[in-house]
Amino acid sequence: MAPVSSSTVLPTDSTNPSIPEHIIRHRWEGSKYARADGDFTQWTEKLKDALILNGIYSHVFDTIAVHPDVDTEPRAHANWGLNDRLAITFMKSALDNAEHRNLITDKGAAWCYIDLKARA
Repeated sequence: MAPVSSSTVLPTDSTNPSIPEHIIRHRWEGSKYARADGDFTQWTEKLKDALILNGIYSHVFDTIAVHPDVDTEPRAHANWGLNDRLAITFMKSALDNAEHRNLITDKGAAWCYIDLKARA
């Protein structure tokens, strides 16, 4: 007798995952943020708008964004991870070189912003 799994992959995960994979449709067009001469509040407002347009706002600013379960939604889970890295990369594109180099990226997009804000 085969072992019984406590979770089953949702049938819609392969064809219609709850989290779609996003792509950047709108590039960053504002000034790159530099702590020495930038207005962090104004930059943040522009960043929020750009992230909304690209469908990845929740990865940076929604601290309760649901990360799908890898066992029941493996494709949605993978898409969530890709989208989070996409949000980090997008944020990097809106920073000057010094801020870009100092950005902590291994904890996710939301943490990148929290760290950046703490240093602003």
